[in-house]
Parts: sequence; C-alpha cells; structure tokens
Amino acid sequence: MDNLKKWITQKDYVDIHKTNEKLRAELEENEKIINELKISEMFYREKVYDWEDTYVDLQKRTDQFRSDNKKQREKIEKLESYLKDLLKSKTSLEEEVHHWQQTYKELQKNYEDLKLKKKYFEKQQLKLYKKNDNRKRGGCKLTDNTIVRLLKIYAKQGKYAHLNLTQAIKEVSQTHQTYYRVVKRGYSSETTNLRIERLALEHNISLPERGKLR
Repeated sequence: MDNLKKWITQKDYVDIHKTNEKLRAELEENEKIINELKISEMFYREKVYDWEDTYVDLQKRTDQFRSDNKKQREKIEKLESYLKDLLKSKTSLEEEVHHWQQTYKELQKNYEDLKLKKKYFEKQQLKLYKKNDNRKRGGCKLTDNTIVRLLKIYAKQGKYAHLNLTQAIKEVSQTHQTYYRVVKRGYSSETTNLRIERLALEHNISLPERGKLR
C-alpha cells in the first residue's frame, strides 16, 4: 500500500511537471502571436488613416470639378467611382481591424487563463515537494536532511569543513557509495536526481556535472 502511494505521488509530480512545461510553451506561443497581432493592428490602422486622407483629398477635388463646366463631368464620374471603391476598401480595412481587435482580446483572455493555470500547477508542484519532505521518494531511502548533510560534506560546509571524507561520512552514518551516488546524482530515478539538485540549490551548494566528481 505504501509503495502504491509513493508511485501515485511520483506520477502526480511527473504529470504536473509535464503540464507545467506544456503551459509554459503555450504561453510563449500566445505571447508571440499577440505581438504579431499588435504589429498587424498598427499596420492596418496606418492603412485606414492613409485611406481617410486620400478620401478627403479626392472629395475636395471632386467638389472643385463640380464647379467647372460640363466637360469635366466625365472626370467627376470617374473620381466618384474611385471614391466609392476607396470607401469599400476603407470599410473592409475597418472590419479587418475590428476582427484583429477581437482576436487580440480573446488571445489576451486565454493568456491570462494560462497564467492562472500555470500558477496553480506550480503551487501543486510545490505542495508535492513539501508533502514528501523527509520521506522516501524516487527510489531513494534517504531523507532530505540526510541528503543535505552529504552535500555539505562535499562542499565542506559547517562542521564537516575540517573533517576528512571518511570521518564526515561516518558522522552521518552513511557509506562512501551512497555519498558518491548523491553527489553524482547517480540514481535511476530522475525525480530523486532533481530532488538532490533542488536541495543543493536551496543550500547554495554547487554540484559537479552529473556522473562526474571534480
């Protein structure tokens, strides 16, 4: 029964870790899309402003032509046709801008939702760490406290600073094999190796590359 609980806890942690990585990737992808949408929105806004300026200018020219003689009517009709096309283009661009604005709002909402989910899973991950402190996990029988003491022996911290390796290991009632396995992160379980690295980070201990011992 205890082994089953331990397996479920490990599986929960792996699932949460995978989900957290997936959410982080989705967040980055959404941030990229949002930035692209912002650029597109600015581009279309500038287009709309350009069309509006052109429309005003052509409107003035049309008014001027209206005051001329009848020979200019054909030109006026062409200009009016051109103006209608411009108005259609302007309307189409405005609709496009509106569409991008709506898409941006939806993506922004999804982005906020993903941040909340990421925060939730990070809390769950932290709870799993705290819940399993000082318990067996990841195929390792050592408690967090024992691991920290072995890491301090490696770093020559505290009372282990002036002891030779054999004396220090004897002080924590462990073997040389266990000491080297912890320092090198030589456990088959990635969960255990990550736990060792987390504890080293928390106590400002710099470890060698995995599998090595400088």
